[in-house]
Amino acid sequence: MQSRVLDYPHPHLVSFELTKKCNFRCVFCYQAKRIKDAEKDVPRSEIVRGVTPAHLQPELTVDEIREQLLPQVGEMKFEVFCFVGAEPTLRFNDIIALADDFKKLKKTLKHVEMGTNAYLLTEEMVDEYTRAYKDFTLTLNIPLDSLNPELVRELRPPKPDAYERALNAIDLALKKGMYITSGMVVTKKNIGEMEAIGKFLKKKGGFHVFQDAYPMFSAGRAVEFPDLQLSPEELRTYDHYKICNYGNPVTPWDCMPHPVREETWRKVQKHAFMAIMSRGCSAGNNYFNVDHAGNVYPCNFLDVYLGNVLDDPHALKGIWDTHPLVQKLRNREVGGKCGSCKYKNTCGGCRARAFTETGDVLGGVESCEGGPDGHPLEQVMEKNFLRAYRINYPAMIVYRFLKRLRLAK
Repeated sequence: MQSRVLDYPHPHLVSFELTKKCNFRCVFCYQAKRIKDAEKDVPRSEIVRGVTPAHLQPELTVDEIREQLLPQVGEMKFEVFCFVGAEPTLRFNDIIALADDFKKLKKTLKHVEMGTNAYLLTEEMVDEYTRAYKDFTLTLNIPLDSLNPELVRELRPPKPDAYERALNAIDLALKKGMYITSGMVVTKKNIGEMEAIGKFLKKKGGFHVFQDAYPMFSAGRAVEFPDLQLSPEELRTYDHYKICNYGNPVTPWDCMPHPVREETWRKVQKHAFMAIMSRGCSAGNNYFNVDHAGNVYPCNFLDVYLGNVLDDPHALKGIWDTHPLVQKLRNREVGGKCGSCKYKNTCGGCRARAFTETGDVLGGVESCEGGPDGHPLEQVMEKNFLRAYRINYPAMIVYRFLKRLRLAK
């Protein structure tokens, strides 16, 4: 068997874009084409895989999800499944209808997430969702790009109360015992708010709330707003914030950059994923994205077609085992600055950011301060990295134990 740098027995996380429809028109939406043409579907008989634009392909039906996607999720032993969109609550009834099918996967699947703008969420929906998926650790991914309602309205039109609805949903989810990951797309207009938003989230939910800040990538509608892209200097400000706040409140999963030495990673690698910690960029090596039509990509920000789950009952396994790009990602065969970096195997450089900066999925993150001699914040990162593990791993053990007790009752 071929030995790989990232020789995981199976990938950990899969996200599924349940629908191409959305009730928002965010300026940085990476799915802008799909949303614009949400009502335009090419007949299935005319679809050519890898050629017909994804945004013109019809959504998977509940039966197709049940019979062709979920069995592959089970075969691949994914531990985390994330419903995303466009806006998944527009198919909320289908999410509930699939709950019994997810229960069949609970031997390996432990965590179910939903990435939503939360505009349509009500307390009744949250109650129904938590009851239907009670066998799993549950997380809602809800965006919070600013503490200024006017800026939220500007970045995430057209809903005038988007900010208020998001905060209400965060409170609802915490009330029901769910985890929250609050996404923040960092642009020139809100980069100065990263710390304030982090403190706000930490005060609101403590251990149950993480901040998932990432820079605006060159994808979808974002290419129409180059003036919002961060400069190299701003990207380094962003990097410093994430490293200095790694694990609290910044999410430790896919936190980039990730200047951690090999010997430090080995201290936690056995239980790292349970502690919600990843070995740098997960695109195509520990994470896959499946769109509304079943097309597979290495990341939701990378429009690089890998295959389709409808073509083969073992399509995901075939992609994992044999696709040339996936093998390169699993081997950290990256170039540019990342190729010569001290942390190539423990970070690998965010592939979406590399593509934004160089136009090459396997290129370097040229704005990063890391290199052959290390990163100026290596010691800060390693201290936070080990602290996050000491907190997260036992906390997740306790959380799952208490959840089993509740289910037993």
